[in-house]
Amino acid sequence: MKCSAAMTIFILMWGARKLSAKLKPDPAETRVRVSLQLGNSRIPENVVLAAQAEATRLFEAEGIRLDWRAPRPAELQRGERVIGIEFVPFAPAAYDIGEKENALAEARPYDPGPVNISVFSDRLSRFLLAFGATHGGKALGHVLAHEITHVLEGVARHSETGLMKARWNWRDYRVMTGMGLPFAEEDRALLQLQLRPLMAR
Repeated sequence: MKCSAAMTIFILMWGARKLSAKLKPDPAETRVRVSLQLGNSRIPENVVLAAQAEATRLFEAEGIRLDWRAPRPAELQRGERVIGIEFVPFAPAAYDIGEKENALAEARPYDPGPVNISVFSDRLSRFLLAFGATHGGKALGHVLAHEITHVLEGVARHSETGLMKARWNWRDYRVMTGMGLPFAEEDRALLQLQLRPLMAR
């Protein structure tokens, strides 16, 4: 099973790299609708708004426009596609041990929705303390962009560098609060491959 999954990811990556040189996103046509529900989260509204702006900026550099004015998942019409993000109070118990013990959110790229991403408010609040009021929005924007990318790529994977690293370090945080973490080449290729139908519209 693991071998088969690894082979599938390899084939996806190989095909994506081949197509990346031929496909060029058009920001006017490549739109992704996102619904964000804060629930009982205590994240300040100004931080959330700054985070949405930062995530939008990161994707716009790749020719992808995030549309945050999407309806709630429960209000969708049949056939509509929206990435649903919800803030939940705590991480599930399964995230208390192993590689996931420091995870700030969970993306479910294989789940059709309506909610594809859960953000753990307790962990996120602690994480944002290190960035203060000035850079909290940028940090949260990177968290949201990271999880949205998981869903758009349609596969659970990480890159060695950039936005889609499994774990960011202090060097990444410095870049994050400045120009922002870029997408690695393989992530650009996978995004173009997965969003090709939208680009063709």
